[in-house]
Formats: sequence, C-alpha cells, structure tokens
Amino acid sequence: VQSRAGPYGTRGAGLAFAVCGVVFLVGIGAVLTLPRIGGLDTRSGNTIRGLVEAGSWLRHAPATLVLLLLGAVASLVSYSYVPLLGALSRDVIGAGSAGLGILTATSGIGMVMSGLFANAVGVQLGRGRGVIAVMLAGAISMAALGVSTVLIVSVVLVVVVAFLGSTRSALASFLVQSLTPPR
Repeated sequence: VQSRAGPYGTRGAGLAFAVCGVVFLVGIGAVLTLPRIGGLDTRSGNTIRGLVEAGSWLRHAPATLVLLLLGAVASLVSYSYVPLLGALSRDVIGAGSAGLGILTATSGIGMVMSGLFANAVGVQLGRGRGVIAVMLAGAISMAALGVSTVLIVSVVLVVVVAFLGSTRSALASFLVQSLTPPR
C-alpha cells in the first residue's frame, strides 16, 4: 500500500530528521558567514573568531557554561517532545491524527503564555532558581505526559510542558546575557 503522505510517509521519520539536520547545517553555515554589524565592537573581526572568543571566555565562567550545558541537554533530550506526540496520540491515547493536531496546536498556547509570564516567574523565584524550578517541574510534567491516557489531560500537560520549556529558555537566556561581561 503506497502512502499519500509523500516522502515523509513512505520513508519514515528518518528522512524527516535528515532533512532537519540539513536545514540546521545550512543555518549554521549562514550564521558563520554573517558580516559584522556596523557600529558594534569589531575587535574579534569575524563570526568564527567571535565564537572562539566566546568559547575561551566560557572556560573562565563555569556558571555560564553549566547553564548553557543544562539548556542544551534539556533541549536535546526532554524538550524535543513534539516528534513523540504522534506516537502518544496514536498508541497511548488512541486519539489518532485529530488528537495529534490538538496536541501539537496546544503547545503554542504554552509558548504564548510563557511570553506573557516568564519574566514574572523570574522575578518571583529569581532567575537562577527559576531555571532549576521550571526544569524540575518540566521533568515531572513530561513524565506525567508520557503516562497520560486521556486526551484532555494530555492537552493540559502539553500546554504546561511548552510553557515550562519556553520559560526555562527565556530565563536562561536572560542569565547568560547578564553574566556576559562587556567587551
């Protein structure tokens, strides 16, 4: 039986991830070839030299390095949950493609809520404690999402997971910016 879903349906997730990898490589290439913006400090000369300079600074800023590593691990491992929503919808909840559409769309609600309330979370908890608190709450929410068998509960958990992931990213970005010394 031939799928009408195009190359993604006939070749599976492997092709989809390969396409994403190529897109990321193109993005990296684009960033590395960006010219310097006029009016800014240009001591490092180009983007590659600036990245090397930033990397050497990170060796002397262990708190920032840990913050970046936590963010990278969280993003790669736990907050890349969206591709798993299809299996959750089909195999665990039994909601099929309609359920997948609902789950995918509701993650946007959590991200919008994060845009509205991330700063308040950072002010209330403190930025550093806020990063840790939302990561812990995100881990618990992600585990609950993994065992949820009811669509409405899963929808609420997706909103919470998206909110916490975006809030972690916002708080960590603020911290990295505030920890970075002026040139």
